[in-house]
Amino acid sequence: MGDNLAMGMAVHLIIGAVIVPVIYVLVFYKVLPGPAVVKGVLTGILLWLLTMTVTMPMMGEGFFLSASGDGFKAIVAAFMVHAIYGALMGKIGGELST
Repeated sequence: MGDNLAMGMAVHLIIGAVIVPVIYVLVFYKVLPGPAVVKGVLTGILLWLLTMTVTMPMMGEGFFLSASGDGFKAIVAAFMVHAIYGALMGKIGGELST
């Protein structure tokens, strides 16, 4: 994708709005413990870990953003956003799964 911001945002939107919720409903909702919101938060944390250990290094930002210069605040902010995303996905996806 190179430096194409619009393409990157479109892919991010499709992954976050379509692909991950479908995987959550079909897989994670069935195998993770706890109520739907907890399952969603756990899924969000898994996504955050994948982002910090796979995606960010591939983008040149380093393992857990070590090369970005943004520091600990960026790591915590990303964690919080992914956990909130997961909680919302769990609430909505959990209602659709029952």
